[in-house]
Amino acid sequence: MPMLLMLLLLLAVPAAAQPGVSDWPNRDIRIIVPFPPGDAADEEARRLGAHFAEIFGVSVVVDNRAGVSGRMGVDLAHRSAPDGYTLTMGASGPLTLLPQMMGANYDPVSSFAPVLLTAVMPLLLVTPEGPAYARVHDLVLRARGTRGGLNGCSPGIATPSHIAVLLFARALDIEVLHVPYRGAHAALTDVITARCDLMFENAASAGRHVRAGRLQAVGITADAAADAWPGVPALQGVRLHTWTALIAPHGTHPLIVAQLNDAGRRFAARPEQRERILREGGRPMDLAPSEVRSFMRREVEMWRAILRDLDLWRG
Repeated sequence: MPMLLMLLLLLAVPAAAQPGVSDWPNRDIRIIVPFPPGDAADEEARRLGAHFAEIFGVSVVVDNRAGVSGRMGVDLAHRSAPDGYTLTMGASGPLTLLPQMMGANYDPVSSFAPVLLTAVMPLLLVTPEGPAYARVHDLVLRARGTRGGLNGCSPGIATPSHIAVLLFARALDIEVLHVPYRGAHAALTDVITARCDLMFENAASAGRHVRAGRLQAVGITADAAADAWPGVPALQGVRLHTWTALIAPHGTHPLIVAQLNDAGRRFAARPEQRERILREGGRPMDLAPSEVRSFMRREVEMWRAILRDLDLWRG
């Protein structure tokens, strides 16, 4: 049958009557998280998964597939069947930054069907407790008075935290050795125990340690000091943010994407969810799938400009 005729016949069939759409979901849904348990994306996936289970009446399984700063899990998502049963809680790093810095088998935008973006979060610059790390000025003095400078932890190479370390060091003209970890939890632990001098991390992950007195926040990567973090200054020369987005493989039926987006936006609109985001200095988002795609395109352009400026862009 000629391809054009096949396409016309497909378009003539009501979408809800097409196989696999009208009865979706009728089995478990898997959400791949390309990071270790305890990461901000992992926690968001579990909260959203519980909501989906309630709305759709099926089990939702979170599948942590960490590796290569998130690239391993996102690549698995890219190769999954576009049937609505495999989703991924991606993030700004592996989706829009890493492919341009390290290369990937997927395109940041065209390889996926964007589903949901719930929030955009600033990064907190956190340090160990104690007067030696209490202000950015203290870090500068420590860096210039220590052979080899400071060490800055991150959840991995080609993450917003990694790039923030480089921008911070350049802005202050100090030496900071980047030390990549396999996930945020291990890196934060080493900052708490002062094995690492500093870390830029999603305010949702780092903030709880600051509020508990295990870390101190000495800066925030926002355009201005956030109301959520009084007394924490906005950092000059480091204007970055991070986010998590639910995505599906390219080719997932638009009706399935629409159902997931509608359920996800209802979850994001819950007062307790909005309050959680605002409490950490984030911006709640309420976007349709097409708007999420446009947002991701802008993020690709933003990271391209930053990476080119740092001579790290690889196309």
